[in-house]
Amino acid sequence: PIVPRIASSSSSAPPPPSPLRPDSTPVRAMLAAQQSLSVNLEHKKYVNLGLWDLKRQGPLDLVKYWTTQGTPFSYLNALAMDVLPAQASSVSSERVFSSSKLTCTRARNKISTSTVEALQILKYALRHRQPSAAPTETLDESEIDSTCTLDLMVRLSGYEWGHDAILEVETAP
Repeated sequence: PIVPRIASSSSSAPPPPSPLRPDSTPVRAMLAAQQSLSVNLEHKKYVNLGLWDLKRQGPLDLVKYWTTQGTPFSYLNALAMDVLPAQASSVSSERVFSSSKLTCTRARNKISTSTVEALQILKYALRHRQPSAAPTETLDESEIDSTCTLDLMVRLSGYEWGHDAILEVETAP
């Protein structure tokens, strides 16, 4: 059996770990402590205001409230303005998730996020075929398919891909 060694209390023992990260400086630590204190003070100040009395003051528009409360509560205002205007759900985001579900199947469950993103962009570009506006003087006339070349495809055509299927675009007669 393996017996763990107990460190002796000799002078060769390493010093206790510093509360500061090795790459931080005292100035950074002081600024972080000051910011933490500022955040805590702002939070306490907000909590001490108490709850909004709906019976006496009526309903509250949160976005309007935080727009007017920005000065005394700068941290909470920044947080509220990041979170509140976001919609809970929209048709476009639901459409993206639905399209992603078709890409991320059980057979393709190990696809990286960057690959899924690239596939979604490519799928969108192919569905909404836009003629290329790329400068034609850099390409030979034989290389240009003016009927259905996508900007996305023009940019990708210079890379070395393992499979040519991504670069082949069917053109309508």
